[in-house]
Amino acid sequence: MSVVKPPIGQSSAITKLQAAITQNRLAPAYLFTGFDGVGRKLAAQWLSQQLLCHQDVPHPDILWIEPTFTKDGHQYTHSEAERNGLAAKSRSQIRIDQIRQIITLLQQPPLLASRSLVVIDGAETMTEAAANALLKILEEPGRATLILITPTSNHLLPTIRSRCQTIHFKRLPFELLTQVIQESCPELLKHPDLIRFAQGSPGRAIAAWKNAQQIPTTIIHMLNRSDRPIWDCLSLSQQIQALDFSLQLWLLNFLQFQSWQQSRCSKIFHQFEQTRTYLSQHCQAQLVWDWLLTSLPKTQWQLPAIMESPCQHLSSQMASLPKSEVATKSVSVVQQAPAEPSTRFGGRQTDLFEAIALNKQSPNPSIDYGNSSSSFVQSH
Repeated sequence: MSVVKPPIGQSSAITKLQAAITQNRLAPAYLFTGFDGVGRKLAAQWLSQQLLCHQDVPHPDILWIEPTFTKDGHQYTHSEAERNGLAAKSRSQIRIDQIRQIITLLQQPPLLASRSLVVIDGAETMTEAAANALLKILEEPGRATLILITPTSNHLLPTIRSRCQTIHFKRLPFELLTQVIQESCPELLKHPDLIRFAQGSPGRAIAAWKNAQQIPTTIIHMLNRSDRPIWDCLSLSQQIQALDFSLQLWLLNFLQFQSWQQSRCSKIFHQFEQTRTYLSQHCQAQLVWDWLLTSLPKTQWQLPAIMESPCQHLSSQMASLPKSEVATKSVSVVQQAPAEPSTRFGGRQTDLFEAIALNKQSPNPSIDYGNSSSSFVQSH
């Protein structure tokens, strides 16, 4: 039986959960919010082991729900698609059929444990029907604890949020971030652009490393050029639209991040936002990329060309790392903590990706696009 240790750098969240276990006062539902890749899933695994003491076999009282996409009439999670060599060409969602699985589980008493545990990873992707069905479950969960994992609670219905206890997971400071990366994927330290893009998230850094390896070198070379003729832009968009849908979204995020760092231009920022909206609405991908790339023919990005290199799995590394030890020997390639582009909503600073989420929720947000001297915040 392998012991799952709590994620590094999340002492506040783990302390709250440990106190609830010790006092036998677990909430019926928890909302794990925070940046992707900072340990929310690992914390859910840790909590499940604390509650159910399960071994490395499927436990009858645990149900883990993930977003799925449809291909040839079948539904696949991204992990299943990766194992089967399938490419996701559409947006993943949590569907009502998956919520019905929860209902089926909770209709029966727990078999081995004192309570059942349900984890909904990517809760923000629930369809309207799925969200309404989940609301009914939260009203009377019975002998069960539900964990909803999402970047921000704003993505969920207010009636769902009100029935959950929120546990926030913060981004890691620069020292802990490089510590995890040093142990998980030391080659990544040679690419500070990817670490800067991660913005305090080891999971995002590892995902960026893996995604960058999947981008064909022809696409990388064309994106890194400072001047692209119109026909090269059209050829480039044709190559990009052939990529996996999730890989297209990652590439879009990375290009937007670098464009923001270079120009601080609100017009370009919203061009990327509109591109993301078109892709999510299943518009023809090649036409969408045509529109974006031809409007930015002179923008030179710096996408790293990475030869395929194996990196160890992040979760096991985060679980085994000692909290007091900070890796310093191989961090010299990243001289200082990366600067994060920030905006301000309601007088507080936030990073680019959180600004994107908030911008979708607020019809008239007050945005500072980085023109003031206080537009940078250091990740440490």
